[in-house]
Amino acid sequence: MLPGLVIVVSLLLSGAAMAGVPEAGPTLPTAGPSDSAGLAGADDGTLDVGAEYPSADAPPWGAGGSDLPYTRDSARHFYDKMRAAGYTGSDSFIYGNSAAWETDWKRAALGGSENNYVDDVDIVFFHDHGGSGGMWIPWGHTDTWVVPNDCAWSWGDKDVEWIGIKSCLTLTDRTGWATCMNGAHLIAGMITVSYGADYGGNWADQLLGWYLWPFGWLRSPKTVTQAWFSACDSSQPSSVVARVIAEDWRHFNDKVWNRGGPVYGDVVDSTYYWQDHRCYKPPAKQVDADALSAAQVQTYVVDPRNVDEDYAQGIANALGLQGTAQCPPGGTECGLVASQGGQTLTLSIDTASGGFVLQNTSQLWAGQDPAAPLTLPTEDAAIGLAGRYLDGHQALPGAANVDMTSAHFETDTQTEAGKPSAGAMAAVPERILQTQGTDIMVAYGRTLPTGVRAANGAMIQGSTVGPGSVTKLYYGGESAALRSPTAQQLPIGLIGGSRDVHEGALITTQTYTKTWEAFLADRQLAVIPIPLDWDTAVLKGQTFSPGYEQPLNVPQKELIPSWVFTADLYNGAELVGPDTTVYVPASADYYPPDVTIDAPTANSTVLAGQLIDLQSTTGGGYGPFTYLWSAEQGPLGNQEDIKSFLLAGPAKPDQSGPVQVTISLEVTNQNGQSRTAEVVINVVGQPLWLPLIQK
Repeated sequence: MLPGLVIVVSLLLSGAAMAGVPEAGPTLPTAGPSDSAGLAGADDGTLDVGAEYPSADAPPWGAGGSDLPYTRDSARHFYDKMRAAGYTGSDSFIYGNSAAWETDWKRAALGGSENNYVDDVDIVFFHDHGGSGGMWIPWGHTDTWVVPNDCAWSWGDKDVEWIGIKSCLTLTDRTGWATCMNGAHLIAGMITVSYGADYGGNWADQLLGWYLWPFGWLRSPKTVTQAWFSACDSSQPSSVVARVIAEDWRHFNDKVWNRGGPVYGDVVDSTYYWQDHRCYKPPAKQVDADALSAAQVQTYVVDPRNVDEDYAQGIANALGLQGTAQCPPGGTECGLVASQGGQTLTLSIDTASGGFVLQNTSQLWAGQDPAAPLTLPTEDAAIGLAGRYLDGHQALPGAANVDMTSAHFETDTQTEAGKPSAGAMAAVPERILQTQGTDIMVAYGRTLPTGVRAANGAMIQGSTVGPGSVTKLYYGGESAALRSPTAQQLPIGLIGGSRDVHEGALITTQTYTKTWEAFLADRQLAVIPIPLDWDTAVLKGQTFSPGYEQPLNVPQKELIPSWVFTADLYNGAELVGPDTTVYVPASADYYPPDVTIDAPTANSTVLAGQLIDLQSTTGGGYGPFTYLWSAEQGPLGNQEDIKSFLLAGPAKPDQSGPVQVTISLEVTNQNGQSRTAEVVINVVGQPLWLPLIQK
């Protein structure tokens, strides 16, 4: 009778223990009313979601190696938020570590079962390691990589419309992945090294929007493409390029079911499209690294902003938006959706920093009719337009921080290409049919004095870096307003509000050589994790930044003075990360927290559903700290020491006894820097939790 009691107790405790645990992203509901179409057109009449994260604890079991512990929260946040928005169908699944199998993505002709997993849901998200043209799933079912040939002409003939792949370099083989679409609408991913973040939670937030009764939408739902690019813009540092591959150009304008749905039905034909978006942040400019090595440098303290409804309304008024901005108590953002001139404008303001994002969701990153290409402004015209706009809107937060000499111009594009016929995938040359611009971006960085003078006596100015350091303006097709030399046309996208700072103490930097060696010994020293499986790094250069600025939704007390390294990363003899940027604090004073898990101890055994002590020790600066305990079943608690329970979850395929479960503790300081500790223990009892489907 005991096993049955364990199951009942486990399930009861599951609801009680998880109900009060906050997750990353907005604390207010993301679910809103269903769109008028409801489920009409969904392949099986139900809404289902899938997510996988194979390497939160990569083989062998235990901390270290190729682990990417943050991918579990990213995948689970995506999964949980989509389920809260109605994606509760019985085909939904979330699998991590040894329960995430390569065969879940592979076609039946090669021994796979994608029709029972990836193609049995409406939207699926993968977050883990990747490489040039592939997704790494290291558990040996039936091999360790998913490559285009594994899924050729298979995804979408049953159910799936949208696939998100957050892994490095994977979508570099655009034609190969395009051949995997057999009714699927979009595959979203990366073509460069990308960096650690709660990408899944962010993507879901952007897809679903933010609805607050009785005010209505405070952040409108975005298309799948807009949501993917928005998540990249807000969370990734310089040089990251996101890509979305579409079967038809109209699919770029798809929203998910219950938020508008697809704008065009399933298509299988001989062409496909892709859009690329560089999630640009100005790189650190080259300075005299030797002069700044073991030097007294200036630090910068963030000036807090009082982000309330008056602050938010001031931004809305400065942008000329109609309507009232709302900042509900206890929320992490303020918002306003305005309908003006037939366009939908969404303004979001982070309460953590006062940074803001304005998007015209009717135009930004929309699919473009190949028969009616846009006329976009030239580089000189766009920079002039952006400069005039910022000059005329100095009341906007962060506008005074912009280095107007750092203007960077870039065009987002949509390309149409030919697709090989079924069975002819190998050695088929790509056929580019048409490329056209979708919008243009003008981006600006900022500089701050380092406090160190060059040999000629001049103060060395350094670039700030990181997702929060940039101001971006996006413009669409040309109009009479764009041709006017005095035009201050509202851009179709605007990211601003970099943090205001004042001078802090002087600190002594470590030499860049010592800092690089410290990083090689402890990869978690990097300000932002590098999700690549690498064992050797070849350093190619270094420069200095007086401050790394976190994403605008992350609280931060000081900018983080950093050495900025460029390196080639290798796994064995294979170059897996060319020209990878690595940000490491320039002083040990700015290192992330030290974290140890004191209880339970490694390899101990507990009963499923048994209440146990989870205890830890944390050290380092910039407390008080925030805590997040988690396991495969989800969040466990958010205090330094807690009591909780564990459920076994899916066993490894070859395991008949106790199931190994990884407990993770992520500790974050007041500069937004995190460190994760892990311990693996054995759990005995029924391997069951909900709402996971069992294999």
